[in-house]
Amino acid sequence: MKRKLFTVLLSLPLLLSAELVSETRETLSYRQGNGETVTIHKLPKRVVVLHISLTGTWYAAGGKAVARPHAPRLRVLPEAARSLPEVGNYYNPDLEKLLSLEPDLVLLHSKRGKHWEIQKLLRATGVESVCVDYANYADFLILLDFFARLNGNPPEALALRKRISDKVDALCRKTASHEKPSFLCMIAAGDTFLSETPRGNTAGMAARLGARNVVPEASAVRVKYSMEQLMLADPDVIFLLRTGSDGKSSPEVRAGLDKRMEWRNLKAVRNNRVYALEPEMFLYLPGERYPEAFRRVAECLYPEMKTEENGR
Repeated sequence: MKRKLFTVLLSLPLLLSAELVSETRETLSYRQGNGETVTIHKLPKRVVVLHISLTGTWYAAGGKAVARPHAPRLRVLPEAARSLPEVGNYYNPDLEKLLSLEPDLVLLHSKRGKHWEIQKLLRATGVESVCVDYANYADFLILLDFFARLNGNPPEALALRKRISDKVDALCRKTASHEKPSFLCMIAAGDTFLSETPRGNTAGMAARLGARNVVPEASAVRVKYSMEQLMLADPDVIFLLRTGSDGKSSPEVRAGLDKRMEWRNLKAVRNNRVYALEPEMFLYLPGERYPEAFRRVAECLYPEMKTEENGR
């Protein structure tokens, strides 16, 4: 018999952040980004992960799954999850197939509007689910702790969390003595350009490493940013990311930008400080590879770090 999902509607749902609220021997209560608190049972046996980026964190926390969404790049998934059956694209999963697997927990992503609708449907069938936030490193640490608790706090998950945070903290201390460059994370999607706010994945790492984002704080992870704004901000460093399915690679996007005079006049372009970053770690979120991702960003922001390392 499927367990019932208990929910509590809080009075100010739009003003509350996602977080762990309470814990008992058998359950965890988690406040979602919509302000609603869901209570789910620990040690689930049949878990469906409905977002690519959540899969690695779930496995790092000692979890296993019975299905996942389609992943256009299998290498973004932990090896153990690559052969799992798929339940469709995470934007539009096959709910009939999902329910046929008889899950006792479904992991959803709060930034996918469809996932909130899916949660309502799952609730009607008695399947427990939780919509979690995962946009940056801070979210990763929260999720790793939350998922580890769900899986009974396996020692290897706790050790992994400490190992990751220790490495990242050490790197941030090292960059604290360097001069702070300004930066912008530019996301190319089709013919549209967006930029990461401080809540974004790469932007969040760069800020922790001491650099200054020319894009101001916002509730969104990404915002529209015009070439005119970019020219006025003229950052020291530009991170170029690529998303979408139109087949264009980062070098192709860069080649198109290089045809524009205003782009060529930017300080970062003139100084050869435009860096194309790998989607596996900077769009899909790196999970336990965060120390590696932080180092990549640090060496772009502070090229002298490579010289310091080589001099030892």
